Parts: sequence; C-alpha cells; structure tokens
Amino acid sequence: MPGEFSFKRFCKRLRIPKNERPLIEDLFARGLEKYYYDLYGYHKYGPHPEFLINERMGEPYIFGYGAVQVLRHADISDDTKRRVAEYTLSIVRPREEYGVPFGLAVAVSYLAAHKALDGRRLERMIRSIGEDREAMRGLKVKDGEALVDALLSATSLPAEKRADLLHFLLIRFERSPNVGKAAMARAMAHPALPDEWKKQVCNWIIDGRSEQRPSLAMFDEILKSQPPFRPFSMAMLGLSPTYLMRAAVLWLARLGEEPLALCERYLDTGRPYESDALSQGVADVILEFHAQMPPQKVRELMERGVKFGKAAVRKRFYAVGLELYGPDFVRPALEDGSKRVRTWAQKQLLD
Repeated sequence: MPGEFSFKRFCKRLRIPKNERPLIEDLFARGLEKYYYDLYGYHKYGPHPEFLINERMGEPYIFGYGAVQVLRHADISDDTKRRVAEYTLSIVRPREEYGVPFGLAVAVSYLAAHKALDGRRLERMIRSIGEDREAMRGLKVKDGEALVDALLSATSLPAEKRADLLHFLLIRFERSPNVGKAAMARAMAHPALPDEWKKQVCNWIIDGRSEQRPSLAMFDEILKSQPPFRPFSMAMLGLSPTYLMRAAVLWLARLGEEPLALCERYLDTGRPYESDALSQGVADVILEFHAQMPPQKVRELMERGVKFGKAAVRKRFYAVGLELYGPDFVRPALEDGSKRVRTWAQKQLLD
C-alpha cells in the first residue's frame, strides 16, 4: 500500500549491511529534518526525528530527502548507494501527488556516473526528472557533469536524440546556475557529440523550439498579470535560463560561427525576456574574439553596447572596453544613469 514503510524491511530488501544500518537510519532522520525545515521554515519536530521514518518515508517525495543524504555521505559503500539509488528510481509515481522523489536527479546522476543506466533507461530517467522541478533540487556541479557525460557517451542513442535530451536537460537547471553553466561547458567540450549538434543545442537555447516557445503576446501577458503569474518552470514555457542564453552566444563563436555575425545578430535584439542576456553574450564574444573582427566594427559594437540595456549590460560593455581601450573608454560611465555603474567606474578609474 502506498505510504507504508518499514525501515527494517527496507534494509532487508536492499541487503543493507548491518554495520551501515544505524548510519542510514540517522541519514534518513536528517532528510526528514531538512524536509520539515523546507516545509515550515523551522525544525518542527526537532533535530533528527527518527520516530517519523516509518510514518513518512513511504511517500516518494519525502523518501528523496533521505536518499540524497545517503548518496552524499562518504561512509556509505558504493554497493549500498547503488541499491538506494535504484530503489529511489523504482518508487517514482509521476502521475501521483508527491510521487516524484525530491532530488531524483541526484540518484539518476549517481547511477549514470557508475554506468548503471543504458541509453534507453537514461533517456526515460532524464524525461522523468525534467517533468518535475523538485526532482532537480539538491544537485551539485559534479552531478550535472555526470549526467551530461553519461548522456553524450550513450552512443546507442543517435546524435540527434542525444542533442534533444541535452537541450531538455540543460534548460531544467534553471534554479542551479553553477550546475547549468558547468554542465553546458562539459557538453560543449565533449568529444562524443558532433559540433553541428552542439551548435544546434546552442541555437535551441537561444531561440527556443517552434513547438515549445510561447508567443510574445503570451509572455507579455504573463509579465503584466496581476498578481504576476510565475510558471512552475520557465522550461515548461520553452524558455531557457538567461545565463545559458548568454553562454550559448559565446559557445557558438567557439564552435566556429563567425563572431561579427553573431554580435550583430544578438546585440540589443529587443526581445522582452532575453535581450540583456544575449547582449552580455555579445560582450563576451567581443572580449574573446575581437582580434578576429575589424577594429572599427568592434568599436561600433562597443559604443552601442554602453548606450542601452540594463545597468548590468552597460557595466559589462564598459568592463570589456576597459580591457580593450583602457580608462578613457570608461570615463563616460561616471555619468551613467545607474548608481551601480557610476560607483563601479569610479573604483576602476581610481585603481
């Protein structure tokens, strides 16, 4: 019956060594402590509420809290971790309320890193974790990299399928910028995916996919709604995290796209969601590839970059200008409309 759980039966079923059982029981209690803290903002049942393990660990979502603790602990053997990770995958009930374990991606990543998932199973698991935002919580950089490595190394899947899954996965790191950036860098440097598909993933990140991307009118309504509507996941709207959009512009240049054409295409697009991120990506391309572009064109792009966009965009262009042209390029920033930019400029010119 769903919801029933017996720690003793769990240990017997998974053949957990007796010497590890006390520690796992303690880790499950720590998971419950974190669950209640996340839910209420305080330790409702005190630290390490072991007395609730049998009562609450039968719910897949809550079990995930305990599983993440086990998979992270250095003193638990790899065999036990593998069994706990497999058990976590086995209790996924995607159509039930709280049926997807918290941090499911951590379990998938662990199994992927230990080559315990073939291509087709990995595909199913990536789709599963991508459909529930809570499943992506608890990830660390190494987890994201392990998922990318396993996916792109699964050559039993066609390159087109791996690229599709990579895009699906990357845009769901929206709440974990450090994980998403590292995962994307790992993917773009991975030898198993052809460059043409890496470029396609970058283009999907920037421009979306026609079958997923909302109309501008729809997005405008979302932004103007009162109270503001916030979707469960921006990825559900076919929108990529803006930090990935910025990175995608630079990766396109690194993958051989013509830098000047990229800069002219993505500087100040006027698109309501991503224009500033793309403009910052242009600044990154200019910094890294200015030597491959006509100097006059670079200067024109830089002059445009400091005249529009949010303060973060102007500041980024001024910072690149400082690198390329020295302090004189930064002096106009002393009269910028943003105090943040003016303060930054003052500091740069005093140093």
